[in-house]
Amino acid sequence: LVDVETPEEAYQFSQNAPLAKLPVCFHSDNEEALERALFLYNGRCMVDCESAIPPNVLEEIAARYGAVVY
Repeated sequence: LVDVETPEEAYQFSQNAPLAKLPVCFHSDNEEALERALFLYNGRCMVDCESAIPPNVLEEIAARYGAVVY
């Protein structure tokens, strides 16, 4: 589970993402940070459903990038 709260954190994770050996699941309470993380991540990932982002918005963002809400 990767906690991403700012767009800058999303960018920093993207620089180290090739080192990840396990599936990635993003958690964020910030819509902009989550969208940036999904945009920068090269591959399919999961999005944590326990977020302050409204469920319908979370589903919409995840669907836009082919992510699975878990």
